[in-house]
Amino acid sequence: MIDKGLRALIRMIQKSEQQDIDREGRRLLREALEPLGWVLTGFEEDYGVDYDVQVFVESSPNGLWFKIQLKSSASSDRSADGTFVSLPIDLDHAKHYGLEMRDPVFLVHADIQAKKVFWCAPQLDNELIRKLTAGENTSTVTVRVPTSNVLPGTADQFLKTVEMLYVVLGHRTLASSTMSSFADSLKYQPGEEKLREEFHRRTDFLRFRKLQEFIVQRKYGEARTRAQLIVSDPDSSIENRFWAQENIGSIDWSEAVSKDHSQPELPLILLRNAKVLQQMSKAGPAHLKLFALISRKAAELDKLAVENWGLTILLHQQRTLGGNPIMVLSAFAAHALSTRAVIAKYNQCLRLARYASNFQGRWFLPRALAKIPNAVASFIGRIGRMEETQMGDQGVQFQSSILQVCKLIAWIGEESRDQEGIALAIGCSILAIRSAETDAFKWAVMTLDRITDSSAKAGATELIERQMMRWRGEQPKGDYNPDPYQQLLENAAASLGLDISDGSSPLSRGIQIAARDISPERVLRTCEHIVTSLGATGPIARQIAALLGTQMAGSKILHCSLHDYHHEAKDFDSALAEFRAKYCDSCPDRAPRPTDWKFTGAVRREFQAKHDEFIRKFNATGAGFRFTTSE
Repeated sequence: MIDKGLRALIRMIQKSEQQDIDREGRRLLREALEPLGWVLTGFEEDYGVDYDVQVFVESSPNGLWFKIQLKSSASSDRSADGTFVSLPIDLDHAKHYGLEMRDPVFLVHADIQAKKVFWCAPQLDNELIRKLTAGENTSTVTVRVPTSNVLPGTADQFLKTVEMLYVVLGHRTLASSTMSSFADSLKYQPGEEKLREEFHRRTDFLRFRKLQEFIVQRKYGEARTRAQLIVSDPDSSIENRFWAQENIGSIDWSEAVSKDHSQPELPLILLRNAKVLQQMSKAGPAHLKLFALISRKAAELDKLAVENWGLTILLHQQRTLGGNPIMVLSAFAAHALSTRAVIAKYNQCLRLARYASNFQGRWFLPRALAKIPNAVASFIGRIGRMEETQMGDQGVQFQSSILQVCKLIAWIGEESRDQEGIALAIGCSILAIRSAETDAFKWAVMTLDRITDSSAKAGATELIERQMMRWRGEQPKGDYNPDPYQQLLENAAASLGLDISDGSSPLSRGIQIAARDISPERVLRTCEHIVTSLGATGPIARQIAALLGTQMAGSKILHCSLHDYHHEAKDFDSALAEFRAKYCDSCPDRAPRPTDWKFTGAVRREFQAKHDEFIRKFNATGAGFRFTTSE
């Protein structure tokens, strides 16, 4: 057995070795910090903190102080990939560093073998704080010190962390103080009124953060309530109230998209909100006034572009489905005028963008400018796919000009260090294109490298990926996704000035029926003996046929070609439900088609040829297709 004297000798040897390591660690720390002009004051007694450090800039103190606890080792416990060093810390000391200290404190690890000094800030280590507040039953906790935080190379980042710690610790102190002590403390602050304004501004910032969380969660009611609180708060700054109102417009628009409201309604939401913004900023300041003006002109452009799309649909319907020749001419003339109006409004927006490029308050404008490409993207995409004999060559010019707007947004974002503004520019630049070979797409990918913020870069990357999904015919989650044919008819109706916002009106119901019943595929799949035809066509159905070029707003008839059964109802769904209950459910000859059966163009022509005589004989009885004086 080892006697007591030998044990004491071993401890002395071990202590001497650790003292040498600690001495070398202190030397490495001073060599790292003192050339920076930072003054280290060591403590003779170790109470969990080894040094006070005061920062000097050009031989003068700048007011920054912090504390250091030094841990030195000759064999650092590095992770397998070498990205961090693991330091076991006594639980009580860890709580003191992470939760209790009111001054900034850093854990510094001196790697004697590598002759490097690494640091971490336990008061900003969320994983450590989670462990400490969870009350885990352990005597030690492990702190990870990133090896990327090497001194003196990361001195700038170190000082930014010191400043962040002052803010974080100030918040902790403020949250733990009583209301009376907080109120009394304001007496001793210079510029008390200004300080109150700053507190209110930061309170609004927290409100905005919560508002954005609700928007991401699609809790639009809660988000709108918080935005309205800021708008109606007389103590909030004009900038904050203005920005809250801007958010209300985005919330209303996003909610309408989530509920698949008709496309013509969407630009009206933004236009109404832009007018409110103009009223709010009537007295200035100038950057708010210009933001509101750009927002209004972009919303007007959006409205004109949607109306142009409706007229494009209407012209197609009338040309291809045996429409009224007079309506074809009228639609053609209206479409030409509409196209001119879109181009004129777009040029007006471009003039505002050029003005914004030299505007002193341009830092505030990226999100307003982004509304221009958002408004005109679908129009540019359509004309870009036209034949060169029409407007396809102009489509290239439009895409080039919209790319210049996006480059302006990115430039302002870089100038003002607005990383999200750069990401916004990237997303806008690819809205009107459908190929990775375009200049816009190549610019978007290249510009990703100009974003240094990981969150903003991930957002921009997601925008590119979502657009590429659309090119492949996929539907990204959260996209506007109404019934395609109903959307077409609603756009065409809106282009004629028809009000279909009231879903209970006969016209609106007729358009909805025409949209749902554009194809009888779901009905014909029920049984290979089922045949469909048109029934009674009343005044509303005839009006829809004349205006929109579709015959599908009237009633529908289902037939059984095997047993010569017939049933008429207002739409396919009603007719099928009643027909099945009356005939199919008890029929031994049912022959359902495969679930993946499609009523393609070739199948349609074959089907019509096969059953044409059957339908003509039924119509001859007077019970088939007919005009009526009531719906």
